[in-house]
Amino acid sequence: MGQTLNRRGFLSGLAALVLASSPLGRLAEAAEKSFCLDAPNYYQEVVDFYLQKRLPERTVSKPITVLYPGSGFDATPLHIGRGLLQHPNISEVNFIYTEIGDFQENLPVFHEGLKDLDSRLQEGIRKVFPDCSEIRIESEPVENHPWKRADIPSAVIKYEILLPENKKINLTLGYNTFENRQELSAVEKQTISPKLQKEAREVYWPSKTESGQIYPTYFSQDQFDEADIILSKQCGDFALLQLDYVRAALRTKTPKTKVVLTEHINTWMEEVGKSLPNYHTETQSFEGTWGYCDISKRCQNGALSIIPNK
Repeated sequence: MGQTLNRRGFLSGLAALVLASSPLGRLAEAAEKSFCLDAPNYYQEVVDFYLQKRLPERTVSKPITVLYPGSGFDATPLHIGRGLLQHPNISEVNFIYTEIGDFQENLPVFHEGLKDLDSRLQEGIRKVFPDCSEIRIESEPVENHPWKRADIPSAVIKYEILLPENKKINLTLGYNTFENRQELSAVEKQTISPKLQKEAREVYWPSKTESGQIYPTYFSQDQFDEADIILSKQCGDFALLQLDYVRAALRTKTPKTKVVLTEHINTWMEEVGKSLPNYHTETQSFEGTWGYCDISKRCQNGALSIIPNK
């Protein structure tokens, strides 16, 4: 199967940075351990923003969870985890990766099934941490997990990335663990921005196919509820991704502040804010670029904070 340019196709050109090796010697050994927790420049702004603006609002002793919808095998956001772990009170960062598999014959995918995805993801993880001699990657499929579905082939794989100084990154890959996207309710149609609704229907809107399948959501409600940070990278159905997390925010029973890292901070975020009457939103533009903005030069990276009203 060839690599098809679909909603994850924009990520194909994003390779993990290979960092230079540390010098030898005792001082170098200490420097290496510190260097293992450094984030590259294009993610450092994200880390600085979260540590300065949002970390004080939460209990820092708890792990921070990052949700990456439509992740493919893109391991580069793990640099965010590396950066967050520099904080003395953060010892653990959790990542939730979600991906669609090849259970539907005519559904284009960016990999060749679960085995291929797992292999490429492990390779990507090692590229993110090439300089860390003490790193250990442990991956294990989870047989009984609440995210798994019985109606289609689905799987959950957990990766444990052990770093120096008792720091750890957990990555959980949800493969075909999505919910079928439902039609908007009457209340949602009244609440969500008409422009966002219109644009979301342009691509992958839930419609019956010849096989009877409905296009899945980007993530489940449980996956959204766990997240503190959401990666909203450019894809073929970017507006639909925005609608998915807006809808999940409206439906959640456990509202909390979330930070959405987006590639269109100066455009779509106004429509998102209009769609969340029980929240207030704040935006922060970043100077650095990554993802689609780094390729196209037509958009601005930034962070959208979604904060529940008190």
